[in-house]
Amino acid sequence: MSSASATTPGMDDVSIKLSHEFDEDGECGAFTNVSVDIMIQKKKVGSISAVLVARQRIPEKYFMSAMDGHSGELQWIGVTLFESRFGRTKLSSLMNYDDPEFNFMYIQVFHIDDEYKTNADIGASALRQLLSHPFIGGDKNPPYLSSAIYVLDPHEQMSALEHAERKAKMKQALEPTQAENDQIAQWARADANPFLRNGFFQDPAIARDGGSDANILVSSHGHWKAPMLTHAEAAAIRFCIPPVQPPALTGKDKELFEFVKTASSEARYSVTIDATKMANCRSTIVNLVKEGASLSRSHVLHAACANNAVHIVTCLLQLDPSIVNSKDQLTCTPLMLAAVNAAGRESINGIDDIVVIDKLIATGARTDIQDQHGMTAYGHFKKSTDDYDIMMKAMTGNTSNLKESALRGPVNRRLMSPGGPTACDLAGGEEASG
Repeated sequence: MSSASATTPGMDDVSIKLSHEFDEDGECGAFTNVSVDIMIQKKKVGSISAVLVARQRIPEKYFMSAMDGHSGELQWIGVTLFESRFGRTKLSSLMNYDDPEFNFMYIQVFHIDDEYKTNADIGASALRQLLSHPFIGGDKNPPYLSSAIYVLDPHEQMSALEHAERKAKMKQALEPTQAENDQIAQWARADANPFLRNGFFQDPAIARDGGSDANILVSSHGHWKAPMLTHAEAAAIRFCIPPVQPPALTGKDKELFEFVKTASSEARYSVTIDATKMANCRSTIVNLVKEGASLSRSHVLHAACANNAVHIVTCLLQLDPSIVNSKDQLTCTPLMLAAVNAAGRESINGIDDIVVIDKLIATGARTDIQDQHGMTAYGHFKKSTDDYDIMMKAMTGNTSNLKESALRGPVNRRLMSPGGPTACDLAGGEEASG
């Protein structure tokens, strides 16, 4: 160690020792476990654990099954960041660099010992050495590794004492105070520092949804090959702040939703319905609205469409046709839920009925509205039917034989936006014709 860094190690004092082991339990021979010791001179001061995924070894349309078979963590990462056919990235921010013919790496653990946590140069240097290690990425063109993912872990920035205090509070089921939440955010930001300096970033397309997705950092070889950012440059990077999640239904809105949900479930797929029973149902809905419930705020049309309850859908649209394009907490419209429901009723004879879809469109449902991911009702239908094909192939060795047929055509034509499918609509596979 140089005299200048005798008490404060610098980047030149950091080295890594990497070992790797083929995961014999992983599917398709696609997984390799990587372990790294972070060293200052001969002293171990931290560790990194990661898994390399060789996407090119995974058969077409088997990517999600392979991720799920490995672990719940990779299943979540796979669903959030990649499409199911080849494991291509769904993020436009990575599309110029990420290639399913090459590996991606999920960094599971990034740990620096308490004594060295305040020295951000150690983590930044160790991460850069990992990304450029001959076994991981090297200087090959194209590289072995095309993208990498890390999920922020504020607990890694806690001291042993802070860990113990936090664990004790969780055992008591005590909610954190605002000050404690602010401290957790600071820890997460500190955990992000070595990654931000190496070109990792928070993609707004997934961060805006909030929850655990907002903690995902991603990068590609095109990002980490750039010069390392300084502390000041990394500190200036602003994180996307997810919108506050809407509160859960309460009061009369909740009462109305539960009533319609139950009634819709009972009336599911019914071609005919008792007139008296339907009149009583309508009367209850009207009375709850008079008592303060809102047809829009309670998302009752969504519940009816999800259950294919034709008569209740008709009733709600008659009471207030303006709710036809309303969005629920997940930014889905009633038409999107009706599309998913239609896909779920597919059989060898095709979709048995699309009355709900027709009623929604006749009332003014727009096919061009997108959810928070950029998917339209057509995209929801397509994804659901594609998933059905994958399931059938896994179960029987054959697809449902419907994808190439005309049986899906009527639904496709009704749901197709005037401007055509969005990129997100097509992300799950080939564009469906019809």
